[in-house]
Amino acid sequence: MENEKNERSNIQDMVKGALIIAVIFFHSFILKDVTTYNEFHVILCLFPCVMGVFFFYAGYNYQVGKRTPGQNIVRRTKQLIIPLVVMIFVDILLVGGLQLIYKLTDLTGIWHALKQFLLSEGGIVHFHADISKTNYELSLPLAILWYLYTLYIISIIFYLIVDKVIIKLSRFIPIVVILVLLSFAIGQFIDPKLPYALQSYPLILAIMLTGAYLSQHSVLDRPLNNKKSIIIACVQMVIAESLIFGIGLLCYYAFGAATVGALPGGELNPVIKGFDAFVTYILSLFGTIFIHTLMRLITKIKIFSLFFGYLGKNVALVYVTHPIFLAYIHTLIFGRNGNVLGWFQPYAYTIITLILFIGISLLIKLIINKIKSKKNKVEEGN
Repeated sequence: MENEKNERSNIQDMVKGALIIAVIFFHSFILKDVTTYNEFHVILCLFPCVMGVFFFYAGYNYQVGKRTPGQNIVRRTKQLIIPLVVMIFVDILLVGGLQLIYKLTDLTGIWHALKQFLLSEGGIVHFHADISKTNYELSLPLAILWYLYTLYIISIIFYLIVDKVIIKLSRFIPIVVILVLLSFAIGQFIDPKLPYALQSYPLILAIMLTGAYLSQHSVLDRPLNNKKSIIIACVQMVIAESLIFGIGLLCYYAFGAATVGALPGGELNPVIKGFDAFVTYILSLFGTIFIHTLMRLITKIKIFSLFFGYLGKNVALVYVTHPIFLAYIHTLIFGRNGNVLGWFQPYAYTIITLILFIGISLLIKLIINKIKSKKNKVEEGN
């Protein structure tokens, strides 16, 4: 039982490691040229549902009865709100400081980047706020923090209702349907980009509840112990990825909608609007099936298990620090020029970020272990 639990945890770490690489690449992509944000790129159709899978896992890892709702909320506060506050100051100090030193911005530019985060992307539009001098290298590390406060707010609602919702299929289905329809209605008839991504809250809650419900039936962890089960798993992967890729292509060529199902900053697609709620929900499920099954199949390959697993175990730290690495790479190595390496530049940003993170984090752990070892020897000597 313990081995099964450890294997499940390791597979999830591998999945999260792969997903965070996709996040780094996407941010590298838009850092190279922010105008590509709304353009169509085939590579972004392959797996746009990264954030949806993260939200699905947040629900899937919920354990009924392990903690009270109050204990879960306190735990989430420590996990999400404390890092959120800390990273606001760290981003301003490290990235804003770098931009000031190189005279690439001024205090107004830093304030505008902070204002963009505080009001949110949707809030800037609705409140007609002036952020004309925003420093983009700083606005990116601040902007990605939307995930922390969004997950926190939705988790509070999730913990208060999850036990009552997932207990019966007859209760679970209508509630999830209502939540997805609510996001559809808000996105379609009000705005797909409200302040603080409010339009996506019901949708994200539906994804988390779905994860929690399917976890009761161990949907992602059924045995792969014979040839037949492996073949079935491979077929499921092919179907899942074909649907993800096919829906992405269909939405673009039929409606001109790029990067559907991605929830960038919590935003629904500006072209298909509320319909993106349905797309995101579907892609989150199929995306989780695909990436989780893939990692289960390659978990025995040591190099993949170590690489993806290490990133996955440190995924929270990678998430909040990778835009800082990107800002330094973009400014110091490439001189803020997105065309130095052409199409390869986002890949270069991603590779350098991974090398720096792994190298620095391993060095810090080595130093900490040496300090602990020295301290233990001193205590033993006394």
